[in-house]
Amino acid sequence: MGFLSSHTFKKASKWGGIGVALTLALADGGLLYNYAGSNKFVIKTTLGNISSDNLSSGIYLNVPFAQYTHDYNRQVQTLSFTTGGHYHIPFGASTEDQNSLLADMRLHYRVLPDKEKLGFHRWAMDGFVMPDGYWLLTQMMNDSANAVMGQATMAHTASHPEEYLQNFLEDFKIRIEQNNIPIEVQSVELKNFNTFLPSNMISYQKRDNQEKKPFVSP
Repeated sequence: MGFLSSHTFKKASKWGGIGVALTLALADGGLLYNYAGSNKFVIKTTLGNISSDNLSSGIYLNVPFAQYTHDYNRQVQTLSFTTGGHYHIPFGASTEDQNSLLADMRLHYRVLPDKEKLGFHRWAMDGFVMPDGYWLLTQMMNDSANAVMGQATMAHTASHPEEYLQNFLEDFKIRIEQNNIPIEVQSVELKNFNTFLPSNMISYQKRDNQEKKPFVSP
């Protein structure tokens, strides 16, 4: 009788499958271990406090629920986001004359191994499947876009893309500094303006069609 019955085997398989799934979930979340590739740096927290920072690539074992390792990309990262109006919803007035103007932006940045700043934003800057800091940075980009667009009419902003990009970059960098965001901005691109009333943007569209290039910050 040294064999498992079919019912017992199914029960063991079921619980074994759950155990494997739970282990993989814990491991993938960085609770059991974290593998950081050659282009990553790591900080480790113990009971919520940073215990090690700016660690090199490798495999790091954690005490479940007591330790956690966050890994961040050392290289320049790029994220694209349509800014203006409500966050993630292409509606809502964004300009001084209460029009809905959207700006397709592209941010090039690098995460800094700054222990103090990462201490404030270690979870928000952990990209998981997205670029590092995606949700935090896109929210700030949207806030900067609305702040700058709100100072001029849609016609003025759409016909002065270089001015808009310069003001956007200045506002965005101030927000980064004030909120202790651990990034270094490499450049920002303004790919295009969009609106629900294209006839109000002829001046910008003609120029865009001629040059076929985004406006890039210095």
